[in-house]
Amino acid sequence: MVLGSPLNALLVKPPFREYHLVDLDGDKIDLLNALIGKRGDVFLHKEDCNQVLLREVFPRVQRKDFRRGLCLLDPYGLTLDWKVIQEAGTMQSLDIFINFPIYDININVLHHDQKTVLPLHIERMNAYWGDESWRSVAYEKS
Repeated sequence: MVLGSPLNALLVKPPFREYHLVDLDGDKIDLLNALIGKRGDVFLHKEDCNQVLLREVFPRVQRKDFRRGLCLLDPYGLTLDWKVIQEAGTMQSLDIFINFPIYDININVLHHDQKTVLPLHIERMNAYWGDESWRSVAYEKS
């Protein structure tokens, strides 16, 4: 079995005070719950990370409270909204690692002919990136 990011995070020494693991897939949350067991420092969220991070997790890591956090964003695809990254960046209390969903980007967005990219995928990339500035780099003529 491959432990993956969530279980590897729980093995870090020294440990963090809290762990917030987020996934929309109830089966994955159930599996994590079974593997982790009852721990007062682990919070499992079966919810959209774009909502739960802003509403519940980030408010727990405020600079004014002298709290710090490490946020590892590891989306399966282009599901992360820029507003989450932007909020984390302005808090001055979070260090953030982002695992870019390269497979999703390559398959659905970075076509040789940008006219073949579905509008849905353009919208997803815009939401992930925060605007359309990625287009000038992704489709620049060489």
